[in-house]
Amino acid sequence: MPDKGEAPLLPLLLCEKLGISFALEQSIRISCKGILQGRYVIGIAPNQLDTCDYNEFLNCLSLPQLFRAWATLNHKRCSTLGIGFEPSVNGICYKLYFEYWHHLEERINQAGLGQRLAWKDQQNHPLLALVGLKWLAAEPDQWRLTHYKLWPE
Repeated sequence: MPDKGEAPLLPLLLCEKLGISFALEQSIRISCKGILQGRYVIGIAPNQLDTCDYNEFLNCLSLPQLFRAWATLNHKRCSTLGIGFEPSVNGICYKLYFEYWHHLEERINQAGLGQRLAWKDQQNHPLLALVGLKWLAAEPDQWRLTHYKLWPE
């Protein structure tokens, strides 16, 4: 597990070590507890990471063993892979996001030319946009899996 000083930079350092290009998105989270700063996600084209490099990422970030096979499968299926860091009072928190915009694009393109999306017909059928997993590196049983969906109006 990385030391506390290296932990926030670990995904960036791994990209540098492996020669992987990425897009950086910094963010804050506002809650009743205050403003949490120092969060970020890096976006990577999944085809930049071969299986060996991807496994190195997962090992270095202490991904819970429970999610290894799932994360490997989703790495091959997603449009964009997001790897992130978030400071936490409970420890070092890392995140994986699997974006599926190519599936959304396919659904839109399947609609007729006159009605790009028949939103009224889709109201009860959400579209999966991405799946996010975050975990505490030192406590692999402390994790959260979230499905982010688009609901047509």
